[in-house]
Amino acid sequence: VAVAVDGEVVPRSRWQEVSISDGGVVEILTAAAGG
Repeated sequence: VAVAVDGEVVPRSRWQEVSISDGGVVEILTAAAGG
């Protein structure tokens, strides 16, 4: 799993520290097998 807030990748170790402002963009990506 990878997380980005406002285009900046956030390491798992910082997930508890990051605040999301109104209108902020959160992207959550997961890897999946297949193709």
